[in-house]
Amino acid sequence: MTGWLKLAGFPELCRGKNILVVGDVMLDKYFFGDVNRISPEAPVPVVDVRSEDSRPGGAANVALNIVSLGGKAFICGVTGADDDGTSLRRLLGKSGIDAALLFEDKDRRTTSKIRIIATSQHTLRIDREDRNTISDELSRRIFAAIERSDQKFDAIVLEEYDKGMLRSDFVRRVIEFARNKNIPVAADPKLDLFFDYSGCTLFKPNLRELNFAMHATCPGNDLAGIAALAMALRKKMPHTLTMITTGEHGMLVIDENGDSISIPAHLRKIRDVSGAGDTVIAVAVLALAGGLKIREAAMVANLAGGLVCEEVGVVPVGSEKLAEEIGRMV
Repeated sequence: MTGWLKLAGFPELCRGKNILVVGDVMLDKYFFGDVNRISPEAPVPVVDVRSEDSRPGGAANVALNIVSLGGKAFICGVTGADDDGTSLRRLLGKSGIDAALLFEDKDRRTTSKIRIIATSQHTLRIDREDRNTISDELSRRIFAAIERSDQKFDAIVLEEYDKGMLRSDFVRRVIEFARNKNIPVAADPKLDLFFDYSGCTLFKPNLRELNFAMHATCPGNDLAGIAALAMALRKKMPHTLTMITTGEHGMLVIDENGDSISIPAHLRKIRDVSGAGDTVIAVAVLALAGGLKIREAAMVANLAGGLVCEEVGVVPVGSEKLAEEIGRMV
């Protein structure tokens, strides 16, 4: 109860925080429709499309969550010189996300995910992307642009989706740059660079990623086992705070003193888990930038992640809805 009372003013803490999100940006496309028949050409459903939509995805969805909560988001990433890249830039501008650090690479495609949603069910996803690592020259240009930026960032998020924008040398430079300026860095890893975030402030893998990286098979309800894995990870890759999401079991947090804190999941009618991790890292970073301790940051991030799972497709959490849900917890 006491923790939730402290979080009652959370949306106000987010207001005006400048967060730089660096990583793999995407364009999410949706086709919504109904299925009423099977194709005569093959045993597959025919989707009668009723509407279409496009949204910022990947690291851009983290930025979208930040602005939807009242923060100021700056996105740094790479698109192709194509129509999807143009569409993504238009959506970012419309959403109020600063894209001055978004670079264009004519040798790659903009990552796009096409989702087919039939009768509120996710039936198919089509990915169009290049996963090759960006060039040395482009990586240097991007980092130089970050160094030259005249913005004062309250936090930096490194958002990895294994699409090639983040590289080991680049990640090390960003973390060192942030440390020299006393800017907290949160890392949301995948598998390619999992152990390359040494020195970051907050490291947020999910349990599947942690198990894979540490060659373990720890279940989500084994809190002691997950905590032991997290401590072993911290010896291998030092960082300050660890946040491990465990799906239906909520999350486990290890604070700066090495103490573990279990945050149980809230009962939800889950419709789609897409984008929940983006929401969790965005909310956690805003909470830490606003001066909250990791326990309170984890509580509100866990709550927000559950809220977006009630929606179909990748959607950000809104400040009003989150404030209303926090009010129910007090």
